[in-house]
Amino acid sequence: MKEVKEESRLTSIQRNNIIILLVLTLGSIVYKSSAVTLGVFLGGAIVILNFWFLRKIIEGGFKKRDNAAAFALSYFFKFAALVAIIFVVIYSGIVNTLSLIIGLSTVFIGIALDGFVQVLKKS
Repeated sequence: MKEVKEESRLTSIQRNNIIILLVLTLGSIVYKSSAVTLGVFLGGAIVILNFWFLRKIIEGGFKKRDNAAAFALSYFFKFAALVAIIFVVIYSGIVNTLSLIIGLSTVFIGIALDGFVQVLKKS
């Protein structure tokens, strides 16, 4: 029963992350700069996909407890890919770096918002 509840919370967080990304991206249009809007969108998309892949890696690790090396290797490759993608996006110069950082904070905002909602529900 608790596993189903946690599953729905993770799904809810992922849905909220997408909504937050859309709001931030639409809000960035005010700056009338494609570099700002693209930075927010790419940062959010990168971190949302990272969160999704991390979830899949951890779920796979719990299902296959006997293969710790494969779990560690997949986690390492995910992290290396994340660093490489962020490096390429920044190095290309097509995005505003500050807006990319704001986009990268999408999942943090989503998790913090979910925690805040959970506290309010218990009050």
